[in-house]
Parts: sequence; structure tokens; C-alpha cells
Amino acid sequence: MIVDQSFLNQLFGESELNAIIKRWSHKFGELDHYTPNIKNISIEHDKAVSLTQLGIFEFTNIDKLPVFVIALNTPINEKTGKKYQFDLAKSILKNHGYINGLFLFHNIQQQAFRMSLVFSEFHDTKRKFNYYKRFSFYVSPQQNNRTFIKQFGACQFKTLNDVKNAFSVEPVTKEFYQLLEKWITILSIMCNFRKTQKTNQTAKTFNSSDSLHGSYSSGS
Repeated sequence: MIVDQSFLNQLFGESELNAIIKRWSHKFGELDHYTPNIKNISIEHDKAVSLTQLGIFEFTNIDKLPVFVIALNTPINEKTGKKYQFDLAKSILKNHGYINGLFLFHNIQQQAFRMSLVFSEFHDTKRKFNYYKRFSFYVSPQQNNRTFIKQFGACQFKTLNDVKNAFSVEPVTKEFYQLLEKWITILSIMCNFRKTQKTNQTAKTFNSSDSLHGSYSSGS
């Protein structure tokens, strides 16, 4: 397993970017198809402090996956920042001639990080990137990170599809449960309403039948 809770605890405890880079480099270096090649790359972005390429996975001559660490000067959280980080990743891939990339967005002061898989598909001559809201994990010492550990930690990294599949499962969020509870409440109200309608209709039919029977009895 490439990532477990012990590794995350060590990562969260680091206070220097170089130490974080070394830990990630060592982890990826344990995998097949990976060639380490740490190098700093110049970057000009108002929210990025530095860009480091750790190395590259070469699954086939076509399917290559470089790994980057981007140090940010803005907070990283679960709900915001995905779009600009995704756009930043896209520009890096385009500028350096890559089709796909694995990006680790770190904020040293915060400890949390986002890991994002950015990849391209070509339709005729048009290049289309994956949707920015998917294929991403937010990892923080303030949460259990079970989905990340289960999916990414168990990834075999034998093919590019292995990596895509690791990122294809979305974590079940608090918002999901709230939405689910809301729909259950609505369905319950609808069921009770229909049950009440049916009961009222049955009573109405019974009363009508009883009245009709009473009329016949009086006439006879």
C-alpha cells in the first residue's frame, strides 16, 4: 500500500517543503514504472510559491504520468480552490508537453493538501480535459481520510487506468447525508399523504354505500 495512516501522520508532521517532497519521492520510488527525477521548475502564479517535478510514471510509450508538487500561499480546503488549481495544472501540462499529470497541492502552514489527477482525451483534433470537480482528494489531519487511503493507498499503479479508477470514487460527504435525509423526509410525507387520501377515499366510499343501503331500506 503506497499510502496509509502512518504515512499521512508523518506527512502532516512536516514543517518544511523539502521534507514533504522527500517523503513523496521515496513513496513513489517504491513503485514500478516510476522514474524519480526531482527538479525545480520556474512558475509565475500569484497563488503558487514553487513547482517541483518529482518524477514520472511511464506505463507505455503513450501513457505517461508526471508527478508534481505545487506549494501554495493560499489556504487549501475541501470546497474552494479546485478550479484555479485545476487551471494551474492544465497550464503546466500544456507548457511542458504532457498529456496527463498527478498534482499535489500543499500549503506548509496548513498541513492539508489536495491530490488531483488531471488528464486529457482527444476527440479528432480537440483536446478535452477531465472535469475539475472530480478526480481529486482533499486530505487533512482534521478528517479521517478513509476514502483517500482506501482508493489511492491500494492503487497498483500498473496502468494509467489504475490511477483513474483510484480517483473515480467520490467520498460520501455530510452534504450527501443531509440531501439523502431530505429526500427520505419528502418521500415519507408523500407516502403518508397518499395513505391519508386512500383512507379518506375508502371512508367516503363506505359512507356512500351505507347511505345508499339506508335509502333502499327506507323505501322498502
